[in-house]
Order: sequence, then structure tokens, then C-alpha cells
Amino acid sequence: MTSPDAEGGRFYGPSGPGHLGGPPAEQELYSRLRSPDDARRIWEISEQLVDGRSRA
Repeated sequence: MTSPDAEGGRFYGPSGPGHLGGPPAEQELYSRLRSPDDARRIWEISEQLVDGRSRA
């Protein structure tokens, strides 16, 4: 479920030390996600990985 406070086009992740845990908060985009082509490729790979796990 997504928070009603989350905004589209934003990047959210853990807010704790090292961004490894803690409550979700808006994060700065990783440099690799700032390029539309790189972001699209990473998204497609992520979808494949999640889909592959859901069938196992």
C-alpha cells in the first residue's frame, strides 16, 4: 500500500542511518536514475526480477 502523502515522480526510501532502515522519507535520486534512459533500463530490470520471484 502506498501512503496518500506520497507524490508521483518522487523517490522514497528508508530515512535511517545509511538509508538502510527507518521510516520512509523522500530521498535524493541516485545519479544513475537521473538519466531517463538509465532509469527506464533499471525499472525494466527491476520488473523482471520481481516478476521472476513471484512465479517461484
